[in-house]
Amino acid sequence: MIVYDNVHKRYDKNFEVVIRDLRLDANHIYAFLGENGAGKTTAIRMTLGLLKPSCGRILYDGIELNKNVLLKKKLGYVSDVPNLYESLTGFEQIQFISGLYGRVENEYIYELLDLFGIYEDKDQIIVKYSKGMKQKISIICALVHNPLILILDEPFTALDPGIIKKFKKYLNEFVKKEERLVLFSTHDLDAANTICTDAIIMRKGNIIQTFSELKGEQRQLEQLYFESIEQDVSKYDSAY
Repeated sequence: MIVYDNVHKRYDKNFEVVIRDLRLDANHIYAFLGENGAGKTTAIRMTLGLLKPSCGRILYDGIELNKNVLLKKKLGYVSDVPNLYESLTGFEQIQFISGLYGRVENEYIYELLDLFGIYEDKDQIIVKYSKGMKQKISIICALVHNPLILILDEPFTALDPGIIKKFKKYLNEFVKKEERLVLFSTHDLDAANTICTDAIIMRKGNIIQTFSELKGEQRQLEQLYFESIEQDVSKYDSAY
């Protein structure tokens, strides 16, 4: 469980990201949705401890992430831009990351490589990879140590439709195990609609609406999203 307690990140007097009161529970898939500059990536980086809030706390089961290094081992993260050692092969990159968490059997790595359709290319140098292939390696690196909490920033970017379908199925199974949780940001409303159990919609640094228990919801997430944005635009315009 993750709790945001009056979290603010101020950039200047004109813009800040604010998450006053939000709780994320295990066995759920949460989607951060919003326009460019809404604050999604800032929220994710604060959640990971990569960006320090100006004030407030983010608690994992009652503990602040930066006060317990062991908590970070429970996290898996995919950034919006792959950050890889391009002089390594894909397989070497995954082995390097897995080694940071302790020994991971090659058989499990092979399973992930096969799942993402990159097994045959695992021994190529990463600098020769396409953007989609780099994204696949980044995702595998986030999964290889079996994290309890998976945080993904634009995870479906550059992936082909077949792999997206497999990845979404994997995530649905992932959150059913133990006390696991997935949090991701995306601009792909169709992908979010088919996988997230809860949606958090942001605009201008603020959460303007949340939706829970979306699976089985008759109205499409796209409709809920645009209704929320339009209502907030009207509210904002009427205030000025």
